[in-house]
Amino acid sequence: MKRNYLPEEQMYVSTNSIFKKYGRWLFALIIGTSLLWVAQPVQSQTDFTILFDKMAPAVVLIESTTVGTGSGFVVEYKNADDEIDWGIVTACHVVLQSPRDINNAQASTVFVTFKAWAPQVRMEAAVVKCDAATDSALLLPINDERDVVGLPEFFNTLAETHSDFSLRSFPRVWMGDSSLLGPLDSVFVLGYPGPFSEFSASIGRLSGRLPILYATTEQGSVDRLESLVIYTGGSRDTIGLDEILQIQQAPAIKLNALPELVNNVLGAGHSLMFLAGSEPLRNQVVGWDVVGIDEETGLVQVQERPVEIDLGLFGSGITIGPRMERSGAINFERTFLKLDAPIGGGNSGGPIFNISGQVVGIVEWGVDGLPGANFAGTAEEIQQMLFQSN
Repeated sequence: MKRNYLPEEQMYVSTNSIFKKYGRWLFALIIGTSLLWVAQPVQSQTDFTILFDKMAPAVVLIESTTVGTGSGFVVEYKNADDEIDWGIVTACHVVLQSPRDINNAQASTVFVTFKAWAPQVRMEAAVVKCDAATDSALLLPINDERDVVGLPEFFNTLAETHSDFSLRSFPRVWMGDSSLLGPLDSVFVLGYPGPFSEFSASIGRLSGRLPILYATTEQGSVDRLESLVIYTGGSRDTIGLDEILQIQQAPAIKLNALPELVNNVLGAGHSLMFLAGSEPLRNQVVGWDVVGIDEETGLVQVQERPVEIDLGLFGSGITIGPRMERSGAINFERTFLKLDAPIGGGNSGGPIFNISGQVVGIVEWGVDGLPGANFAGTAEEIQQMLFQSN
């Protein structure tokens, strides 16, 4: 039998005596106002077409010889020295296989193509920064001498080489504020999904925000917690199927509320572990067994267990091995934008725009087979981790 270990919240509804007295008139006023509101389009197709024409040239195709293809965008921003700068932004998992931070410009290179811009410029670019925790990366072009250069220098050289000085005005977009987005606000997505990496645009709405917890280790791995497993006892040996009481999607819970969940489960005499995927590619399932709560920091401490999931013809099975030496802590959370705009795999790293044409998020992940379950990191995270930090 499933048991809900999460704290319950109560909602209180009150009525107003004024409404009782003037209910008919208020009802008529509300209906009339609603009809007028419905008659006004939130955003016309013409408006979106104008935004598309302005923003599309700055959205680029990213090609990595080791990872595959994804999307990115050229952005103008203020750096840590409060100076105007330019760079190409994408998701970390689009350009790197290994979940580590990159500060060496020559550590990895990819190809960037401006397919929606008339010159169809293609360049080789270096991954100058890659933050696995926020799954964001910053790229800069490489010149013929294999040196990393700024975008203005690259395009000035390109303009002189081709005697086409219009190339100096390379396309770019600007960052917005995702906190200003409310439920059902319109957004649109540009990128290169699909098997042929064709340019694509889709319109949708913000359907909500989702807090997600992460575990990190001293070795630098960053794991997004996706599911939780409640099992009997506190065995350090292999966990059998007969010991598993419950497997469910990890709750959308804040970091400061996690200790209460842990105490509830442990207090009931059970044990708890989380299933996660290693960032940025998340191509391996990792098990994190809860071993306690640090008294000084209040953080939940975890220890790794090997996990194998078998998706067979007659159902799925799971094998959970004994605890290993690698340990870590569930020590931070991220809040994702949840969108109902159609998004494909190649959209990863591409921009989410508000109706003013500002970037409010970056496409990161989605839930297969669940329409509308697409998630984006926020513009604020990008600015803090890529632009404001040295």
